[in-house]
Amino acid sequence: MIETEHSIVIQREPKDILPLILDHERLEEWMDGLVESEATSAGPRVGSTYHQVLQIGGRLASLCGEVTEFRPPRRLAYRSRIGDMTITSRWELTPIDGGTRVRFVERSCMAGLMFSIMAPMIRLAIIRRHENAVARLKRIAESG
Repeated sequence: MIETEHSIVIQREPKDILPLILDHERLEEWMDGLVESEATSAGPRVGSTYHQVLQIGGRLASLCGEVTEFRPPRRLAYRSRIGDMTITSRWELTPIDGGTRVRFVERSCMAGLMFSIMAPMIRLAIIRRHENAVARLKRIAESG
């Protein structure tokens, strides 16, 4: 299992940030490697589904996901799959003086020897991808 966590303060209220995280049409603006994203059911709500295409290491990968928790404007969680990898992700938006602390936690699980061998490189790639994404999310949210 690979677990990563990123936290950043954004000078906006949670109600202004969550729509950027949920809007499939705007995700490409801040998510690294996202080629395509679309809702595949009504929502957002618990049980809503979506499909994304990501470019990872020069290859396109199809991701299918489902919202597992939705408590606007402060919490969103989902579970997704890319091939044999299961990913659980959680966004927490906590109001603080002068803005919102945005925390993103992700766990990636995959069985097998190859995953065990590749885990350190995969973890570094995930960390870089998420650091870039939350930094861009901050710039977009704060620019209005």
